[in-house]
Amino acid sequence: FQRTIHIQSTSRSKIIREFTMSEIFSEVEIRKLPKMRVGSFIVISRYPEIQVVDYMHQWAKKQSSPALPDQRGFGFDYPVSDAQKKLGMRGYEFWLSIPEDWRESDYVVIKEIPEDEYAVLRITEPFADPFDSIPTGWKKLSAWVKNGYCKGKWSQTRYCLEEVIEKEGKTNMDIYIPID
Repeated sequence: FQRTIHIQSTSRSKIIREFTMSEIFSEVEIRKLPKMRVGSFIVISRYPEIQVVDYMHQWAKKQSSPALPDQRGFGFDYPVSDAQKKLGMRGYEFWLSIPEDWRESDYVVIKEIPEDEYAVLRITEPFADPFDSIPTGWKKLSAWVKNGYCKGKWSQTRYCLEEVIEKEGKTNMDIYIPID
């Protein structure tokens, strides 16, 4: 996904921006996600991603005092009505991987997610410019799948996912499209 920069009558800031955008995306790789047991919660609001992730992490703290080192979180857009869209609302569902002994509580539903195979693209520091880098990442990954490298297979039970990974002070986002 490297962009070739052609310098003609382009401004310096645009050249720097294009170069920077090409550096934040990884090559696409094929990855298998294992079967997971997850707690799932949905928020519909103007800022659903922040609210749903915060809620789920608070729920997890109530379930277990020590943090789970291998706990993973995955999110994806959740459909909203036309009336909700007109009010500027969006929906987001978030899954948090959980151990077998955790039970449903409050509004959190437990789901069993089967093992599945995905095309995956990593976005480095996605929140530096989230309204540009994340949609651009999805466009790049979708184009890769549509160009025939593999067959995308999303449905009502197979989701396109986002996973935020924070390590050593750096934030990355892996985006996933299920494939066959």
